[in-house]
Amino acid sequence: MEGVLNAAVIPYSDDVLGERACIFIEPVEGATIILGTITAGLDQAGIAKFKWPERIEFVEVMLLTPMRKIIRGELQKLP
Repeated sequence: MEGVLNAAVIPYSDDVLGERACIFIEPVEGATIILGTITAGLDQAGIAKFKWPERIEFVEVMLLTPMRKIIRGELQKLP
């Protein structure tokens, strides 16, 4: 997606549903990204709505392993 260097969808706790989805994004410098843009792109790609993130969080640098894989567990610990 334009303006996104890295992204990961991570579950977070919800009292009613158990879990909801949050997308963590490392944006390109100066890019403006809103949740509506993300969900519109997912809709265009034919992704089912129940898989769409409901919250967006930005990180300056995505947490990666030496093999350049996103460390999802560490993202879940972030507030």
